Amino acid sequence: MKETGESITRVGYLQDYRAPLVDEPSPDMTCIVPKDKAILIPIISAEADNGDPEQTDKSEQGLIQSAKAGNNNGAISIKLDNTKLNFNEDPKFRAMSDFFNITLPEHNLWEEKEVPGVYKGITEGYFLLLNPLPPGNHTLYYEAATNPPNPNVYAQAVTYHLNVK
Repeated sequence: MKETGESITRVGYLQDYRAPLVDEPSPDMTCIVPKDKAILIPIISAEADNGDPEQTDKSEQGLIQSAKAGNNNGAISIKLDNTKLNFNEDPKFRAMSDFFNITLPEHNLWEEKEVPGVYKGITEGYFLLLNPLPPGNHTLYYEAATNPPNPNVYAQAVTYHLNVK
């Protein structure tokens, strides 16, 4: 949350979507957003945790390097209501979380890869923070990709239909 004088601006978080697989449609979501909420959107982001068996360096520095590496060589274009935003792959738009705990239950998303337990993790990437939008319908569209030599090359186009009430 961000302090603005005596009031606090509440922030809503729009879920990050993985890049679609070949022949999958691009994500197209509709969201209802309160008129007084800022919106945080991960455009290109990665997470690293010490429970991942593929994570060879499980030190804090190793996790930081791994999370950052997944976002290098990005290409980003964003439009809000068909107006191009001044947001791109400039490092000033990158942010990193503090370390946090991840609790993976039985039958988790990464069940084949990570066993249930509590792990230390961190996330890093390009995050867009929109100020609260005026009431009405808005469309946020972005294209994001990572390019070689990034080991996680992908491209995605995402559309959010935002109904601000």
